[in-house]
Amino acid sequence: MSDILSLLGIVLLLLGWAFIVISIVLNVRRRRKKIVVSRRKRWQWWVLAVVMWILGGICVQMAKRETESSPIHDAAVTELNAPMPASSPPTNSPDTEACVEHWTDAYRKEQGQDTVVTQDQLDEWAQWCKQGKTAP
Repeated sequence: MSDILSLLGIVLLLLGWAFIVISIVLNVRRRRKKIVVSRRKRWQWWVLAVVMWILGGICVQMAKRETESSPIHDAAVTELNAPMPASSPPTNSPDTEACVEHWTDAYRKEQGQDTVVTQDQLDEWAQWCKQGKTAP
């Protein structure tokens, strides 16, 4: 149903623009032929255009609301708004943390005290510590 409303809204909006074009073309023709037309006839196409735009906008808004209240949309929004599963931080024992500190100190002695240590390096050293490797 929302597809039909959306399509109808677009058609009505396009019809509104068509009425504006028709109005301009008719006014140009009348001026060239020097035909005097009543104000009522002049505004007739403009009023039709505005009515089409309003109806088209209403249809588009109704289609949008229907789409937003559909079960598929609700499921997608629920999925997007669901809390992210908390990733458990690596459980490092105090021994592992001390071992990683030793690896960090050894790396900085070798590379310089201002050297940046990345998270990847810390993770790798933690893995080495769990495997039983010790810092030099």
